Amino acid sequence: MKIKKVGLLSLSAALSLSVFSSTAAANVTNQTEQKQVITIANVDSQISKEELIKQFKKLFPNKFDFLTSKDFHFNTGHRYPEDDEAIIRYSLSFNKEMNGKHLHGSVEFVGKELTIQSFYYRPFDVKDALFPAKVSQKEALEMATSFIDGQYPNENYQLSDNQDMYYPMPRSLTEPIQYRFNFDRLENGIPVSGQNMNITILGNGEMVELYSGQYYREKSNYENKANIISSDAAKEKIKSNLGVSLQYMIDFDYRNEEAKVKLIYGVEPPIFGMSAKNGKWLVGQEFVDTLPGMNPIKMLSSSAVTGTTKPINEKEAKAIAEKLLKPGDENTKLRIEEIYEHENKMLGKTVYSVHYQYQSKNSGYGSTIEIDKNTGEVISFHDITRDMHYETKVEATKEEAKKEEEKKAGVSYEKALEAAVEAVRKYTPSVMHEYSYPTYSEKQESYEGRYHFSFPRIKNGIIVQGDSINIGIDKEGAISHYNVHSPIIKEWPNVEKVVSKDKALNAYLEELNVKLTYSKIKYDSKDYMLMYHTEFKNAFNHYNAVTGKWERPSHYPTQPEQPGMEVKHPTAEKELNYLIQMGIIKVDDPSTFNADQPVSRGEALEILMKSIVNYYEFDRIDEKKEGTFVNIKKEHDLYNVIELAAQQNIIDTSKKSFPVEYNITKQELAYWYVRALGLDEAAKHHDIFKLSFKDANKIQKEYTGYIALADKLGLLEANKANMYHATSNVTLAEIAVSITTLAQKMSEKRQGYYY
Repeated sequence: MKIKKVGLLSLSAALSLSVFSSTAAANVTNQTEQKQVITIANVDSQISKEELIKQFKKLFPNKFDFLTSKDFHFNTGHRYPEDDEAIIRYSLSFNKEMNGKHLHGSVEFVGKELTIQSFYYRPFDVKDALFPAKVSQKEALEMATSFIDGQYPNENYQLSDNQDMYYPMPRSLTEPIQYRFNFDRLENGIPVSGQNMNITILGNGEMVELYSGQYYREKSNYENKANIISSDAAKEKIKSNLGVSLQYMIDFDYRNEEAKVKLIYGVEPPIFGMSAKNGKWLVGQEFVDTLPGMNPIKMLSSSAVTGTTKPINEKEAKAIAEKLLKPGDENTKLRIEEIYEHENKMLGKTVYSVHYQYQSKNSGYGSTIEIDKNTGEVISFHDITRDMHYETKVEATKEEAKKEEEKKAGVSYEKALEAAVEAVRKYTPSVMHEYSYPTYSEKQESYEGRYHFSFPRIKNGIIVQGDSINIGIDKEGAISHYNVHSPIIKEWPNVEKVVSKDKALNAYLEELNVKLTYSKIKYDSKDYMLMYHTEFKNAFNHYNAVTGKWERPSHYPTQPEQPGMEVKHPTAEKELNYLIQMGIIKVDDPSTFNADQPVSRGEALEILMKSIVNYYEFDRIDEKKEGTFVNIKKEHDLYNVIELAAQQNIIDTSKKSFPVEYNITKQELAYWYVRALGLDEAAKHHDIFKLSFKDANKIQKEYTGYIALADKLGLLEANKANMYHATSNVTLAEIAVSITTLAQKMSEKRQGYYY
């Protein structure tokens, strides 16, 4: 493998904790949908658990030798709906407990050659991965490229020049540093769409995540790159055709399990790609000279369909599933394996999840169907009988079976559309009047002649991004998949006060870039075409039509914009710079920044809590009629910080007020640190501690135990002259150094690794 390095990504991107991928700010998908997995149980499988374990340990020499066969769980063959029938995936998961700590992970292989497809690992100990990390970003990149080089020696990969897909989130000091890298697979020096490689290296040098894109091993044809349109010309042509429209957007907040609605400006018409050869637009699976306009909105039903739904019980859910899943031939048996009821808070619905399996001769295929308990309507379904076809057909080879299928005349687009609408009427009639026919005439046909329809939700005559009914119709006119996750929304934003369309369009044009890639037009094709795709610098964001600003989805917190600065300090330089970059220390004015100035109690507590608590916790404050302190109301900037500290018993809640503006002393900070470590019960017995500091007589007795423990643990120690100066004010630099040690102590207390 040849790695082409295009430069290291910025530290804030490399140290991200999560991934959010989007081709454009306007392409908001329904994030409640989950990837279907089709399981294949075959007693004649040639791959054994021991073979997979051997392959796994070969990938990581000497690293997992302590794991025995009993520590692994073997998942028999499975595939995803988009996989070719010949593709079989195998996976191992592993768990181990030693000395009260847990290790776990999983690995997936694909194909006869057992190529690694994904890897996930959570080790016992990550002490060396905490700040300051054992390995640098540059060293981590070398480790990632070395692994790819060993696994794919005949392929060309390049560190992507767009690492923005790694969203930088706030990080506490108790969480391990991670370096995430995205690599493009190249063909003729051009990235191949869908075949990227994502690798995560911990700060201690361990690889903990890998995801390889679309599985490919077939011989493909790549369009000649001679005489293509320049990127500048492509960008200008796209600019001249780009427009925006007012839209609602469902904003799923996974932290609070809520679905909110925002008013945004989204791209219109949607631009899926442009041929780099002739400048034609990709619409569905065809290139056209002119982008199609939006169709007039036509609802699936002019009014609500009443009297067709009712609440159901578990027995009735089973009956619905059995009727929908009835096998098409007598040699296949349906078995309902499990039904469980659960609350889907984001949808505002109680749902039955029905797990089932088809059994035919020596093979088994399983999946899940979801049904709304309160209406008896189908929420999601995937027909896996087609995926069984080539495995269970014994009277012909796979090739013969496929040829036989291809001889059959497929239904027309119009007939398939009728079938899709009828499916909505049959399975989800109560919301039929809220969704429209496709707003753009793509007439899209994909793998094996299946049609895919997306019926958008309409509210007040406006399209709702992130909420659509998605249906697949096969060439025989039957449903191949069905998804309608219509969330219950109580409040919709007012459309009267929005910024102008021109202002929104200019904002998009300023953010627009184009990227040249090799892309497939049809899934089952072996031809890769040269395409320009749109990219926006604010790919993670949406353009708020009310505020006229780019905003991030709710489940991605706002990372404080810190000034591009590096501070110098004789004792705390590394710590200060890291805390500033992570947004833990705020810098309002770089010109007046002084790390040796005293810190107020409010500032100190905010730094402490952001350093030791995952940012999600700040949104999980217990609801109270009144706050803990009379002077800290819910409107206060530090309300969540102070309430969380109170709930975790870090600060003293016996007093009525919390003086945020007072400078914090060394003994007060020692009190917080020791209570954060859960050592309060020991520390408050001050009479059992004896202090040997020269100024011990100046320490208040109630702080004696806290100071003794803070000194012993290396959190806040006496100076070289053995003076503690318990009542002196603490500086920002002193907090930066001591909070790092506290975070390491807190991480050591955890039973295993999590984040």
